[in-house]
Amino acid sequence: MDVNWTPDTSSSVTLAACGIHETAKEHRTQRYGLFTGVLLDTLESDAVDKNTTFEGVIQLVAEKLRRWQMPVAHGDRKNSCLWFGED
Repeated sequence: MDVNWTPDTSSSVTLAACGIHETAKEHRTQRYGLFTGVLLDTLESDAVDKNTTFEGVIQLVAEKLRRWQMPVAHGDRKNSCLWFGED
């Protein structure tokens, strides 16, 4: 945080279950929220590869959650790839 209590978003990305004026929904039968379940399913799917960005994964999750909530990615590096490293 800087002196104005503004978070430093230059080196991190935050994935949030919903926007500021929404409420994150819980899953009826699981011990986690809808966002967490859909995020985990998405990360394990063929739709995500080494070129997928944080923003890209949020868009994939949003396609499944639009009816209930709109997830968001925030940070200077949200358009960076999720996975990195050498093959």
